[in-house]
Amino acid sequence: MVSAGALVAVRSSGSEHVRAATVPSNTPTGTTTMTLPPSPTSSTSPPSSSSTASITPPLLTTPPPVVLRLATRLNGTLEGTNGCLVVSDGSAGPEPLYLHQPTVPFAPASTQKLLVAATALSVLGPAFRFVTKVVAPAAPVAGRVDSLWMVGAGDALLASPEFMAYTTHMVRVAGYPWTPLAALADSLGAAGIHSVPGGIRGDNSHFEQLRWLPAWPASYRSDQQIGFLFALTLNEGVQTWTPKKSTVASDPPAFASSELARLASARGVAVGATGPDQAAPANGVVVAQVESAPLSQVVEAMLRASDNLIAELLVREIDRHVGPADGGTGSGTTAGGLAVVARRAVGFGVPMEGALMLDGSGLAPGNRATCTELLAALQLGARPGLSPVVDGSLKQPEPGRWLLASSALLSRASCGLRRVRSITPAEWSVSSNSPARSSLPSS
Repeated sequence: MVSAGALVAVRSSGSEHVRAATVPSNTPTGTTTMTLPPSPTSSTSPPSSSSTASITPPLLTTPPPVVLRLATRLNGTLEGTNGCLVVSDGSAGPEPLYLHQPTVPFAPASTQKLLVAATALSVLGPAFRFVTKVVAPAAPVAGRVDSLWMVGAGDALLASPEFMAYTTHMVRVAGYPWTPLAALADSLGAAGIHSVPGGIRGDNSHFEQLRWLPAWPASYRSDQQIGFLFALTLNEGVQTWTPKKSTVASDPPAFASSELARLASARGVAVGATGPDQAAPANGVVVAQVESAPLSQVVEAMLRASDNLIAELLVREIDRHVGPADGGTGSGTTAGGLAVVARRAVGFGVPMEGALMLDGSGLAPGNRATCTELLAALQLGARPGLSPVVDGSLKQPEPGRWLLASSALLSRASCGLRRVRSITPAEWSVSSNSPARSSLPSS
């Protein structure tokens, strides 16, 4: 757990899409304001076709006394806390219903993943898949290859059958789109390979070799907030596990390749001793491969469970696909990927004043974001191809019920205000760096 946090939540009007509202970025900091809704005769403008336009919701009416009561309760709840709050209802026009320090930056914690998700979907596409390959120096001859290289491509969800079985009943990762390592071992047999005297090596050359980000406290290693950052990793970096204790792999590529060798041996393939990590031959032959689930599913899993490793590897994959013209390096670096995320956010129309991104997961204590940024980031889910931004973040509430964040992304990131109840369909952005003291008020 990190000491600072944030919460973003949305209440839908019962339609299939997420309603978006414009959140101004020029509201004075340190203030609380309230906007009364228009009369029922007001009309809304049709949505613009531009790439940065918001989607205008159907006309809704909020009685002014209810809004006044909401503001009074929110003022009392926020008194003495160090955080920001934005409540937006499209029926109130372009101005939010309630603002409290909307442009003051706070530590966003895992809500940092929202912009990473939107950027990954826009750069890579919802149908993108990570492909882990096994490469031989030449085509098999009579079922034999001298050596094999397991080439990582940034798939954070590659998993052994034992790990997949172990996590079956874990609520946090329920329904996770794991990539089965067993399928890769099966493919070796299907390729007719039955002898690999030189063993299987791990290839981690897909990304930069920086294993640990300098913005992260060393305590995160012992706390197992995240494993080491490698393009080839297995079981999310976990090497051994029990209900009470797990250990993180110190060399994820070597562990992954050794596990593939184990599974291949169980299928009748004679595999020699595994050598050290090494890049595959440039002119090698792909003899087996396994694809991840589509990126849309991976992003939903990342947001639902607040998966730090997925977020960090996505940042590097973004950089591999983007060159210097769009702020990246094309070589799979964290710095390059974060530059692309920031640049794309501005292009999306997300207000980034005061923002500071030191990683993609939100683990770095020095990250900063405003409530206006967080709400605008969530609203990106209304755009074509970006729906996983919201689908992975929030549970569709029943009418009149408490709106609870169903994802660890929201509930874990919130160290302050956690729960909201909408009087009308509304959008909320909350960031609190204070200890929890109460929930947001009901009507």
